[in-house]
Formats: sequence, structure tokens, C-alpha cells
Amino acid sequence: MKNILTLCFVFLSFSLNAQEIDKIYGGGQYEVYEISVANAQHQFEVLKSFLKELGVYTIKEEIWNKIPVTFHIKFLPDDELKILLDKELAYQNNN
Repeated sequence: MKNILTLCFVFLSFSLNAQEIDKIYGGGQYEVYEISVANAQHQFEVLKSFLKELGVYTIKEEIWNKIPVTFHIKFLPDDELKILLDKELAYQNNN
């Protein structure tokens, strides 16, 4: 069973600053998710470690050195996390 606090942190980060991106890698199509964090490098480092703890596959990390500085992580969630993230996206799209 996954740590509920870890899941909550990732879920809240996603619900505040996220998007789903369909990408094609290696001939297959995958649902890629992205979380962006502005001016919060420590939060980004915690987010990365929690995603790793959850067994998420990280595709890409980016830092945009603009104002504000933004940190981006693109990832493929496991099935359990994907269900939660998809429910949040559906909720956001209906409101």
C-alpha cells in the first residue's frame, strides 16, 4: 500500500498545477502527465522524490529560468495514481 501522505502531496500538486499530454514514444501512444511548480525549488525536489517513491516513470524534467522560475516534470503514472489523476482532470474539465 502506498503512503497516503505521499499520494496526497502528489495529488494536490497535480490538482493545482497540472495537465495531461498525449505523446507518442517508440511507436506507442502514452498518456503523459505534467506538473509545473513556480518559484518553489524545494517543493519540486520533494515532488520528484515522492514520484520516485510511488514508482512513477519520469520522462523529462525541465527548469525554465524566466520570471517566475518554473520547474516542470513529465511522467507516466502507475495504474493506481492514473485513476486518481484522471478523476481530477475530469472534475476540472466539468467545472
